[in-house]
Amino acid sequence: MKTRYALITALVLLMTLSAFATRPILNPTDLATPVEEKAELKVSVDLGLKDDTLEIGGEEEIKLELTLLAETDAKIWEGECPSSLTYDFSISCGESDKELWCWSQDSGMMFATVVTPVVVEGSEKYSVVVKLPAKIFENEGKYVVTATFVASGQTVTQSFVVEFVK
Repeated sequence: MKTRYALITALVLLMTLSAFATRPILNPTDLATPVEEKAELKVSVDLGLKDDTLEIGGEEEIKLELTLLAETDAKIWEGECPSSLTYDFSISCGESDKELWCWSQDSGMMFATVVTPVVVEGSEKYSVVVKLPAKIFENEGKYVVTATFVASGQTVTQSFVVEFVK
């Protein structure tokens, strides 16, 4: 009788093991519930210069076009900004990191303090042409422009060199 129970137990165990042996091994990620993937928003900045050198002569103001390009693989990207300021630019000295100019603070612009929905369809450009006082560039050397896309919280920087010409 004990032998019979041992044989039946062994047979059941063998059948159970063979059932699991023929099943494909599951990937642990297959067990998770599907989650909708968000497209990564990639931000780049273009200074609007022919090269990365800004030549300053005797002029009092320097005209500079700053462009923030929001590139996304998705057709539509959605986000929110804490105010109507959706993007911003600043210029700082490359050696000291001291901020010399900020578009949202130094351009006289006013921004409503209301949550602003932002929708980007495909690639979107945000541009501003600024007239900077030449005196903010006190020395020749390296400067950094920083562009911030407020909706995504992403910041990109690009360096440029200032040279004085006569």
